[in-house]
Amino acid sequence: MVYVAVQCPHCQGTEVIKAGKQPNGVQRYGGKNGLGERQIFLLQYQPLTEKGEPTMKTREKCRRRAAWFGVVAAGLVTYALSWVIQARAAEQAASGPPPTPPPPNIIFILADDFSMNLVEHMQSSGYPHGLQEMTSQGTTFTNYFVSNSLCCPSRSSIFTGKYPHNTKVFGNTWAPNATPPVMDGGFGAFQHYQNEQHTFALALQKGKYKTAMFGKYLNGYQPGVPTPYTTWRWDEWYVAGDGYPEFNYVLNQNGVPQNYGIDASDYLTDNISNLAQTFIEAHAKGPFFIEIATFAPHAPYRPAYRDETKFPGLKLSRGGAYGQSPTPTTAPDWMKDAPHDNHDQQCNKH
Repeated sequence: MVYVAVQCPHCQGTEVIKAGKQPNGVQRYGGKNGLGERQIFLLQYQPLTEKGEPTMKTREKCRRRAAWFGVVAAGLVTYALSWVIQARAAEQAASGPPPTPPPPNIIFILADDFSMNLVEHMQSSGYPHGLQEMTSQGTTFTNYFVSNSLCCPSRSSIFTGKYPHNTKVFGNTWAPNATPPVMDGGFGAFQHYQNEQHTFALALQKGKYKTAMFGKYLNGYQPGVPTPYTTWRWDEWYVAGDGYPEFNYVLNQNGVPQNYGIDASDYLTDNISNLAQTFIEAHAKGPFFIEIATFAPHAPYRPAYRDETKFPGLKLSRGGAYGQSPTPTTAPDWMKDAPHDNHDQQCNKH
């Protein structure tokens, strides 16, 4: 028989075991990457005495010592982490809280009766209108909802964040002297129910924003009537009344009505675009908010002179609902008498 002394890799203690002459077995000490492995043929443990202690007691002492070292190591790691956390907290307290980023400038563009099937033609036109950049660099919603698809109720909800049953604006017409009177629509209803006291313009001005409104406000607004736009918390105001023809319109410019004619430079969409760019350049340091609400592409679908022949032969896309007559049982009141006889001719003309 052969007696082999094996050294423990943890505590360097030794253990004497009784082995055979032909070493072909494995006895593991340590457990990782072969540490403490000894190639021997293990027959039996002989509790021989080494330095006055039985061999099995030496192994138990080794385990206890290793456990103690583990506890001490865990304590040291915990202390080190605690020190790092406290040091970083002290460093942050000394330097103060991180700086607050400046409020963003906001440009809100609202097109009238714009259809998504126009986007593909605008992106392929080669004209530098910026739509492709906005869709690729901005945020595009593929799942969205509106409170009301009709013009004035929808715009009233945009301005206030309220549903139509709270703004009390359900239509586009304000005619209190009609028979019967109509008092639930248009700019008149928006004012009558004091919605201007609850628009986002008020909140933005409280946040030190410069605010400006360009283009279309609400159906029925008359640019020739004195407009207390500053009371409505707009710093600058460039709003038209009937701007659908794009030419021969009146634009209220900061309270002063201005008449425009039929020159190329009078085209309303271009005009409010230029005015908006002037505002942006003047307030580049921000923060500012501007709404650019075009009348285009609403009927009568009047393009700028330069674009009249841009899409020769292009016809209006026709979906399943095209040309369908509204039925008295399913159509809302405002659609029951909607004309549709000459729609084909009118659309293809433009």
